[in-house]
Amino acid sequence: MMWLFAKNKVNEKFSPTRKVRLFFAFLLLLFLVPCRALAMDLWVSSPWLSVMSNFMGGVYVTVHPMVVWSEDGLEKRVAPKKMSEDLPLLVLDYSDAQKYGISEKRKNLYVLYRNLPFPREKLDSYFADPSVLPFIAQRILNVFSSLDTEHYFFYQRRLAEFQGRLESTVLLGRQLLQGKKVYDLSASYGELLRAARCEILRPSGENVTLWKNGESLDSFKQKVEEIIKQGIPVVYDAQTPRCMQDTLLKIKSSQIILLKRPTIEEDLIISLYDQYLSIWNIAASSATSN
Repeated sequence: MMWLFAKNKVNEKFSPTRKVRLFFAFLLLLFLVPCRALAMDLWVSSPWLSVMSNFMGGVYVTVHPMVVWSEDGLEKRVAPKKMSEDLPLLVLDYSDAQKYGISEKRKNLYVLYRNLPFPREKLDSYFADPSVLPFIAQRILNVFSSLDTEHYFFYQRRLAEFQGRLESTVLLGRQLLQGKKVYDLSASYGELLRAARCEILRPSGENVTLWKNGESLDSFKQKVEEIIKQGIPVVYDAQTPRCMQDTLLKIKSSQIILLKRPTIEEDLIISLYDQYLSIWNIAASSATSN
């Protein structure tokens, strides 16, 4: 009797619909667990490259960043000084390898470019440029498919997804921000703003030279406050000179926006979308109040 009672209770608890859902959840678990278990471990040098590789690799690549960004925007090494050569290591180019103390003769070393096709000091700008990102993603696809030929079509689909979502994000950015004024003090996000067809306002090169050297910061503060009164968003990033960042923080205005770099835990496309949305929130509220 007790057994029949328990059986009836189980049948009541798990309705036919619930049983079907549990069955498919079980199948999904069976699919995902082997993928994670068989994921290829990969060391990656540059933080930007780690973010891109993490997206492109999906469930088949576990990215281990050699370097991450600290809260103050500087690079911080997290990988051990002596790294096993059994695992593949991906770098931007041979100069990047040298920068992080990696021998060009290292076993399992893979380079994205033999010679970096853009100035190294402009690295952040190119990794935040929607017109350049698909070409970098294609290079990563080439490396992954050589390391893991079995899942070539998966990486190809990831590239197509990346390109499609990036294009959609830029189009949405244009819908939100086309013609909107933005006072740009960032060093890396100019192309992202241009892709959205913002009306970009920037200080003169002469003023920037003074301000980044800690001179005429009162005039800088006054200029930013004038921009804020006009309801125009003010954006900056981790590469904006430190003394200028400090001045912006002292102003304490919600119209001043820090455009953050994405972390490896974030989806790169969502991060770029969030940059557009944060600017639009200020621009839209200013337009409403006016």
